[in-house]
Amino acid sequence: MRCQLYVFDNQQVAVEGITSYLSKKTGFKIAGQATNLKDSLAIISRTRSSEEPIIAITELSFKKSGGGDNIEGTSLLRTMRLSGKNILPIVFTIMDAACYAHIAMHEEFGARGFVSKNAPLSTLLNAIEIVSAGGLYIQNELKEGITEFNAFLSTLTKTEKKVLQCLQSGASNKDAAQTLGLSQRTIENHLSNIYTKAAVADKNQLFNLLGISAQGEDTRII
Repeated sequence: MRCQLYVFDNQQVAVEGITSYLSKKTGFKIAGQATNLKDSLAIISRTRSSEEPIIAITELSFKKSGGGDNIEGTSLLRTMRLSGKNILPIVFTIMDAACYAHIAMHEEFGARGFVSKNAPLSTLLNAIEIVSAGGLYIQNELKEGITEFNAFLSTLTKTEKKVLQCLQSGASNKDAAQTLGLSQRTIENHLSNIYTKAAVADKNQLFNLLGISAQGEDTRII
């Protein structure tokens, strides 16, 4: 199936490299490209609805050089999902930990594929072929880690998930206790149980495992 391609990445050299490779290998039309979120969102807003799918190759992090890690690309994924247009995102990212694949492919954000930038570009080409045909694609080398991460999430109780959601939004243990109507000691007990299930020692390690790079970030994974 022929389709159009969008390429969104914070690095110009990456955009040019991906565009050059895919143009030669697929013959698909590169219909849009951007190196920042503002321009990427503008391209989505101008997209006309079509039966022909548009494959959007997008980075998950749009941080600038020297900036902290972020997953601002989730806002772009959400916009594409809510647009009602036939845009199928494939995340092609340096942030290839299992937690990020879980986030990107969650129904809230709707990525149809997830590929690490450490993989050869032929892997990205394979993802495009499968997604454009209506399938989902996760790079083989990432599947085991994603399965283990999802298994950890499945062990959490409803209350433990609520505790994590509070903490992810930037709440302290005391704030979480007030929000959930629990004692601070109960919150700490829930956290202890979560640390054991996640095989981590403290909140920082837990946040790293969950891909929470900054408290207050508007991204939910549980």
